[in-house]
Amino acid sequence: MRLTRVQVAKRLGVSVTTVRRLEGIELFPMTGERGTRYFDPQRVEELAARMDGETWIHLELDPEKHLRARALCLEMGTSLSAWLRRQIEEKLLSD
Repeated sequence: MRLTRVQVAKRLGVSVTTVRRLEGIELFPMTGERGTRYFDPQRVEELAARMDGETWIHLELDPEKHLRARALCLEMGTSLSAWLRRQIEEKLLSD
């Protein structure tokens, strides 16, 4: 069984746009005959499990914002935790 973008978005609690942003970063779709993107359910479950166990919950980021931030950080070539650390250091140094 394969999942569509809409199904993945529902499972992760994010928008379809966020699922698109994660393609090629966290999710690797297969393209069907009509161009529909399909995702491996096991990979989606692994991502959902990682989301459940990450510290972003303590930062009060909702899942949508967390995945968007993570995708943007990966595009910039850094991790979310490294980016947050830099932001905190810069804020502390500016005060």
